[in-house]
Amino acid sequence: GFVLDASPFYAEAGGQVSDMGELLAADGTVLAPVRNVQVYGGFCLHSGPLGEGMPEVKVGDEVTCSVDYATRKCVAPNHTMTHVLNWALREVLGDGVDQRGSLVNAERLRFDFSS
Repeated sequence: GFVLDASPFYAEAGGQVSDMGELLAADGTVLAPVRNVQVYGGFCLHSGPLGEGMPEVKVGDEVTCSVDYATRKCVAPNHTMTHVLNWALREVLGDGVDQRGSLVNAERLRFDFSS
């Protein structure tokens, strides 16, 4: 995996999947695909499959982050709907409703709650 000084990738949190994309060299060569981003000890670890023939990346090399915004655009409405659903459940069932978990990705959302 790769730890960067800064990153535009959304790290998995709160039931929402992380962004995906690529890390690119200055000339646009794909250095590594990014399929998962996790936070560990305040650092974002960008990981994905590495195959033979991938360019070597060394500590200190500069990379460009390319987020797959098409996928992020599909995730965003599902993220928003978890907030809307939480609000609607509280309106109908009362303040005793608690969100217990969720899964938010590009294809669907799941909202776990108790009342």
